[in-house]
Amino acid sequence: MAIRRKLLGDILVSTGAVQVGDLTMALETQKAMRSQGVEMRIGAILLEAGHIKRHQLDEALRLQGTVA
Repeated sequence: MAIRRKLLGDILVSTGAVQVGDLTMALETQKAMRSQGVEMRIGAILLEAGHIKRHQLDEALRLQGTVA
């Protein structure tokens, strides 16, 4: 059985770094960009929109296990 990594957005919401509404808006932005052939990670979208700080993204990535 494969182990699923927790989604970054879920981590950011559960730690209080971002509100559900902000995450939803970022996911809609990501979907719109993808439909135009542009791939952008959710953390980068939230960071550029000013919804999170770099240290919050770094911590969420650490908790997710994607960085050492």
